[in-house]
Amino acid sequence: KYILLLPDSTRLSSTEQLLDMVRVLESGDTAVVAARIGSKNVNCQQLTLNVLGWELHVGAIPDSEACDSVDGKAAFLLRTRRFLELTLPWGRPLSLSLGIQGALRGWKIHVAKGMLLGEGRELLAVENLQWKHDTANDERIKSLYASLGIKKVISSSQKVEWYGCSRQSPRCFPAVVNDTPSYLYERRWTPPCCLEGLRATARHVFLTLKSCRARWWLEGGSLLGAVRAGDIIPWDYNVDIGIYAHDIDRCPQLKASRWQTLEDAEGYVWQRGTGFYQVHYSTANHLCVDIFAFTPRDGTMVRAEPWNTAHRQDVDFPEHFLRPFSAIQFAGVQASAPNNVRDFLEYKFGVGVVENPQYPNPDLL
Repeated sequence: KYILLLPDSTRLSSTEQLLDMVRVLESGDTAVVAARIGSKNVNCQQLTLNVLGWELHVGAIPDSEACDSVDGKAAFLLRTRRFLELTLPWGRPLSLSLGIQGALRGWKIHVAKGMLLGEGRELLAVENLQWKHDTANDERIKSLYASLGIKKVISSSQKVEWYGCSRQSPRCFPAVVNDTPSYLYERRWTPPCCLEGLRATARHVFLTLKSCRARWWLEGGSLLGAVRAGDIIPWDYNVDIGIYAHDIDRCPQLKASRWQTLEDAEGYVWQRGTGFYQVHYSTANHLCVDIFAFTPRDGTMVRAEPWNTAHRQDVDFPEHFLRPFSAIQFAGVQASAPNNVRDFLEYKFGVGVVENPQYPNPDLL
């Protein structure tokens, strides 16, 4: 009927200790009872899991007996049926795994104050053993977060820890098919590590284009995200920029990438795609900024090359939207943008596009 989860080197001095935990468990709506082991404190934590955004927020709730998770050495008692309902009942570290999965189900862990189990002999008295334990524990945490789809953890002190992709690893999602990234099929949004990589790449490209005095502007969904929230659309997988085709030769990186792939001094990779240019986060991570070239012709900005992404917004448009440029907040900086931004977006996407967000291919999801 019950399962008792004990850390190594724990001592039960009497059956009464166990019966006390059972009585607390049966006395209310408590899902789990926790009892402190030894003299060290057990800290009560609040967990907020943003499943869409792959994020876990950890907050401290001192002096509370109803926790989402506990930090410290503790024993846990719960009903066997509930334990086996968990997706990863034996996930480790056990207290963290139990806390996250329980919080998703609305469980509360009751920390029984005054209830104390004995601690056996010290198992990690040797420094080398402690290091091995800590290293193994770090690996278990990484594995647990990977299994539960957590890529960003924010502590109560606002410290951020990343468990997703980086510049040294591939991005978190494979090649995009039908303009619909794989995470949308999982009912999730762009992983936060990928968004950070996109922001960093976008800022680098903005700075580079400004330094060579190229005329550029935010395009498509990136401009739409800037108008809605000053940032990348939460489920987008790239950043789109338009540029005057005549200005490409002003920028050494773009000019050189016309003929060969170029890795610049900061590790960003410039290359020519099919009719447009791309700047990747790194050689390993292919999060990218797409740069589309336009040529003015009789008052219309015409695509300089026969590129076609099958996006509704990839159309020619009146040049008056670029005379003059405006500025808009995007990814933490000011970005160049067309004037009369709402009219520009409605010209490309249709009326009401700002107020009515939708996925790229809603019929597929």
